[in-house]
Amino acid sequence: MNQIKLKLERVRQIKNLILLLMLTLGLLFFSGQPADAQNLQEILTDTSTESDDNSQKTTNTISTEVDAAADQDIKKRLTGIFSEIEQFAGIEVAVSNSVVTLSGELLSANSIEAAGALAAKVQGVVEVDNQLTVTTAVSERLDSSIDELSKDSRRFFSNIPLLGLALAVIIAGWFLGRYIASMRSVFIKIAPNSFIADLFGRIVWLIVFIIGLYIGLRLLDATELIGTVLGAAGIVGLAVGFAVRDTVENYIASILLSIRHPFKTKDYVSIEGIEGSVARLTSRATILVSAEGNHVRIPNSVVYKSTITNYSRNPLRRFDFTVGIDRSDDILAAQILALEVIEKVDGVLSDPGCTITVDKLGESNTTLLIRAWVDQTVHDLMKVRSEAIRQLKLGFDDANIIMPEPTYKLKISNSHPGQEVNFAQSSPSTQPSEHRTVDITKPRTTRDIGDPAQSLDAEPTIDKAIDAELEISNENLLSESAAQE
Repeated sequence: MNQIKLKLERVRQIKNLILLLMLTLGLLFFSGQPADAQNLQEILTDTSTESDDNSQKTTNTISTEVDAAADQDIKKRLTGIFSEIEQFAGIEVAVSNSVVTLSGELLSANSIEAAGALAAKVQGVVEVDNQLTVTTAVSERLDSSIDELSKDSRRFFSNIPLLGLALAVIIAGWFLGRYIASMRSVFIKIAPNSFIADLFGRIVWLIVFIIGLYIGLRLLDATELIGTVLGAAGIVGLAVGFAVRDTVENYIASILLSIRHPFKTKDYVSIEGIEGSVARLTSRATILVSAEGNHVRIPNSVVYKSTITNYSRNPLRRFDFTVGIDRSDDILAAQILALEVIEKVDGVLSDPGCTITVDKLGESNTTLLIRAWVDQTVHDLMKVRSEAIRQLKLGFDDANIIMPEPTYKLKISNSHPGQEVNFAQSSPSTQPSEHRTVDITKPRTTRDIGDPAQSLDAEPTIDKAIDAELEISNENLLSESAAQE
C-alpha cells in the first residue's frame, strides 16, 4: 500500500514539473519582441536630456512666419526616417505650414500609432494629421506573418543551446531541492515533530527550486519574467486564498496543534462537548472515535479555538455517585461502612483515598456523596463505578441501612364538584420513625458479595479501532510522545 502511494506521489510530482516547464517555455517564447520594434520603442521612449542643462527649451508657441524651406526639411527628414524602418515603408508624407499629413497603409494599428508619434517628435512640426489605415491585402498580411514566424523560428533555434542550459539548471534545482527535502533526519533534529520536519523540507525544496529558476531565467536574460509571474501568482493566490479560506485556516491550525500538542493519540478528550478518543490529527481535521465506536471528524480550526478537556492526561481519574439513607439512620455509621466497602472494591485506589461526605438533607432521606479514584490505564472507570455501587448496596442491606423509596401524595376528585377525597396516607418520612441502630461491626457473612458480573479491566475495543484507523492512512501529525501543553 505504501509503495503504491509513493509511486502515485512521484507521478504527480513529475506531472507538476512537466507542466511548469511547458509554462516557462511558452512564456519565454512569446515574450520576445522583434529587433525593429525594440529599436523603435527606444526611439519613441527616449527621455534622455542633453548634457548642457542651460540649453533653451522648446515652447508650444506657433510662429507667424511661413517657411516653405522648413516644410521641405521636415518632409525630407521624415521620409528618410520612414525609409529606414521596414514596417513604415510605403508611408507618404506631406507637409504644409508645419502640419504633417501621413497617408498610406500599414500592417497593424500599433504601427500607425508609432508612426504618428515619431512624426510628432521632429522639430518644427505643429500637428500630425495621421490618415494611415490598416491594410486589408491578404497577400501582404500573409507575407508579413510568414516573415515574423521565420524570424521567431530562427531566433528560437539559435537560442536552443542557451535554452537547454537554462532548462538543465531549472531541472537541477528541482531535483536538488527534492533531495535535500528527503533528508528527514536533518529536519527532525530542528523540528518538534515529523509534520513540521516535512514542512521545513518542502520550504527548502521550494527555495532551492526558485534559486534554480532565477539562474535559468538569468541565463536567458528573462529575469523580468519572474516579476510578472510572481505578480500573477500573488493575484491568483489572493483569489484562491479567499476561495479556500476555511481550508487554509484548518491547515494553519493543524501546524499550531502539532507544535503545541494538547493531546496525543488514544487520549480521551472532550472538544466543544464532543467526547471521544483521539485517533489522528490530519492537515484538515482531528478524528475522534466515540465510546460507541463512531468516527467523529472535527475541523482543526474549531479544535484550536475550542476548550479542550483531556481526560487521559492524568492517568488517575475520579468517579462519584450519590446514595440516600433514611433520616433515622446513623450518618456517621453509614459513612464508616461505605468507606470500608468502597476501599475493598477492586480497582479503587487507596492513594488518593475515597471520600464519603453528606451531600444534602432531604425531606425523607439523607444523601451521601461517594468519591473514589481509579487508574484508568488499568481499570475501566465506568465498570469500577458500577461495581462500587453494587457492593455498597449489599453492604447497606447487611447493616440494615434503609435506602428509602420515594413517597407520593395522591389526590383524586369525587363526583361532587368542590369536594376532594384524600386517599393518600401521610408520608412515612413525616411521621416520627423508630430509631434503628446500625451494626457496622457485624461480620458480613450473611450474604456472599460474589464476583463482578464482568472484568473491571480497561477495554481495548476503542484502541483497536484507533489502530485500524491508523493503518488506513499514515497521515498523523501527532508525535508518539506525551502531550506537551
